[in-house]
Amino acid sequence: MPTNPGPSPRILWGVLGILVLAGAIFLSNRTADTPEGIPVITDRGGYVDAIKKAEVLSKETLLAADTGKEPTAEESEKVRQSAKIFDGIIRYQPQMVQPYFSSGRCYELIGQKQTAKERYEQAIRNKSFENTDVGKIAAIESAYRLAQILTEDGENERALKLAEPALKDFATLTFADDQTAVQNGLAAKYNTGIAKIYLQMKKIKEAKTSIDKALTYAPDFAEAVTLKKFIESESK
Repeated sequence: MPTNPGPSPRILWGVLGILVLAGAIFLSNRTADTPEGIPVITDRGGYVDAIKKAEVLSKETLLAADTGKEPTAEESEKVRQSAKIFDGIIRYQPQMVQPYFSSGRCYELIGQKQTAKERYEQAIRNKSFENTDVGKIAAIESAYRLAQILTEDGENERALKLAEPALKDFATLTFADDQTAVQNGLAAKYNTGIAKIYLQMKKIKEAKTSIDKALTYAPDFAEAVTLKKFIESESK
């Protein structure tokens, strides 16, 4: 099996601005919960505590999911709780991108696809308010994940209209020298995502072009290598 040298889930988690913690951290008295279990955040301290609590609940499960591992029932419940916390953060900071992306990621993992789509859509709409590369990456990730969902639902044209501008947005970002592997891995992932859309549309030439681009960034990117072999076999 080819090795994927692209962005490790742990590195990407850091790029998306989630704090690294040691041990369990609980919500402070600055927050209370609504009857739906959504925390009411009223100040910056409660906001920071909520982010930390959400990480404790869902970080490891989301990282494992990015490697293909299915969550257990207990893990899914923790991710559901994390989604509610991110929804509380959304109410406190409705113009941010990251909470919508994080909420959408949680809902997607526990199978609430429609809610996930709504969160990703709002994250993309909020990108005009973002001045940071972290927020912009969250908007790009939202577009990527939403495009994947739409492709699964057969909405290929709409998926392509999301994925291609997101890739162009990604090209405008600046990464530190020690983040080159992350940058190349993300570029490979996004180009591979576009290739998958083209394959669903039976546009083999365009799919091959996108795969070749992906492999220029990360020659051993596993998904791109697999798709390239598939395209070559279909072309014989």
